Amino acid sequence: MRRFNRVRGVILQTIIRCRRRCCGALPDKGLLSPFCQTSNVRYGSKADIQRYPSLQRQRCDLFIPDGSEQWFIEVKMMRLMGDNGKKNDNILMHILSPYPKDRSALTDCDKLLESGFGGHKAVLIYGYDYAGWPLETAMAAFEILAESRTQLGPRSFAAFSGLVHPVHQCGGVYAWEVLGPAA
Repeated sequence: MRRFNRVRGVILQTIIRCRRRCCGALPDKGLLSPFCQTSNVRYGSKADIQRYPSLQRQRCDLFIPDGSEQWFIEVKMMRLMGDNGKKNDNILMHILSPYPKDRSALTDCDKLLESGFGGHKAVLIYGYDYAGWPLETAMAAFEILAESRTQLGPRSFAAFSGLVHPVHQCGGVYAWEVLGPAA
């Protein structure tokens, strides 16, 4: 557990330090480059792509070798508003959908458990808060649904604010270790 706290702390701090708007889904090489420069992680080269042993056409979003341990992390973005400030009506599908074809954070938990990866597994969700649309509500819903099918470790959270984007100005990063199937 101590090692997981250190690994996710590095990831969370790296994402929080990034003060630019992310275009597209994380992981983004530019977003993670400060972490890659200060650790033994080489992000983005073909040698570092970790394909799922059980699903050869899919790859894990983020692989972190941490000494003798390995971390396989799936990452999702939760953005209720588009860059234009209009509500994105289908974004919850990317977090809460129980259907594998939607590739949601919820099904990522199952996918990680069935992956065949030998190391630690985790899910990380980052997103933005808006007036009347707190991110916490969606994260609480994710935890309820995920814990009905998966055993999660304790939630880690870090807030960020002061972003220069006119719509996406503050939010948070949430992470959970995926420990096993629900009891």
